[in-house]
Amino acid sequence: MTRYRQTPALAYAALDGATLTVRFDALHQAIAPGQLVALFDTDGEEVLGAATIREVR
Repeated sequence: MTRYRQTPALAYAALDGATLTVRFDALHQAIAPGQLVALFDTDGEEVLGAATIREVR
């Protein structure tokens, strides 16, 4: 998720060295560098990781 209290959305994450790439299944609007992205388990209960967004494509 990229916004506080946002409904979690299905995404795929890949780690390549120190770079984490996150791809959402559906279009997300207003994602900007400097925001945080939080990665949750499939139940949405446990935070698996978080990162600062550096680039949006």
